[in-house]
Amino acid sequence: MTLIKGREPRDDNEIAVNEEFARLMNWGDDIVGRIVPESSKIAKHPVTVTGLLRDFNIGGFFEEPMPYLMFYSRYFYPTMYLRVKEPFKQNLMQLEESMKELFPAYDIEFSLMEKEISDTYENVRQFRNATVMACVVILFITLMGFIGYIRNEVQRRGKEIAIRKVNGAESHHLFSLLIRDIVSIAVPSIIAGAVAAWFTGKIWLEQFTVEVNFLAGYYILASIAVLVAIVLCVYVMTRKIVNENPVIRLKNE
Repeated sequence: MTLIKGREPRDDNEIAVNEEFARLMNWGDDIVGRIVPESSKIAKHPVTVTGLLRDFNIGGFFEEPMPYLMFYSRYFYPTMYLRVKEPFKQNLMQLEESMKELFPAYDIEFSLMEKEISDTYENVRQFRNATVMACVVILFITLMGFIGYIRNEVQRRGKEIAIRKVNGAESHHLFSLLIRDIVSIAVPSIIAGAVAAWFTGKIWLEQFTVEVNFLAGYYILASIAVLVAIVLCVYVMTRKIVNENPVIRLKNE
């Protein structure tokens, strides 16, 4: 919780509210010092707002921020949240042993907040892992098909490459010729794939109330990485035929 204005409540007659609550009350920027009357059913007696909290997700990232009120209490509730220093596991074990010694008649249990949060998003994590595995398999199949396509293209144009070399074409000219032809097909495909991925990802992210910023940058970087991989693959697979003696190629033809 982040306190934006004022302070936390220190008495039964004081409360702190979050931004969403202040917005629903139409308080504007004048929030600290507001009196919430008894008739509002928020408290059994009039209370004064002493602080403003920044909105935070109470029910996880699947729900919009809800109105929140912080009251002062002199009593402990059945559930308490404690911050444990590193190493977490060892300190947690020591805490459990100390509580058993102090309160032997009570059954006090501790659980890690990290595990509770992880369990909340278990379905999302499973879907993500399945999607990553499917993408790896699809990428491998696509790469095998792409390598086969380049190999057939190089073999088909082997005589053309040899004739160009005999006529004085340099190796870098031949590389640029082959790369340009393949890139002219790859670039529209990459753009179409990036747009489809962005559209699909946008639909999936609509279930969350908080989204990652600058998502377009990730799609652009991924598209550039795929294009660089294609160029490198073409260069590696055509290097041998471009650098070989054109007489041998023409003789075999």
